[in-house]
Amino acid sequence: MKRYLLDTSAFLALRNDAWIGASAILNDCTLVHKDPEFEAVTCDQMRLPYKK
Repeated sequence: MKRYLLDTSAFLALRNDAWIGASAILNDCTLVHKDPEFEAVTCDQMRLPYKK
């Protein structure tokens, strides 16, 4: 079954940034971020120094 952006973002439950993680998963992209909240997303990631 194909997962769509809104279904995936709801599944991730990352508040307002959920669509960013969902887009990375569905498009098989590397997620570049500086927010520890995204560590739960199951995709390739490039972690920048975390914001304070």
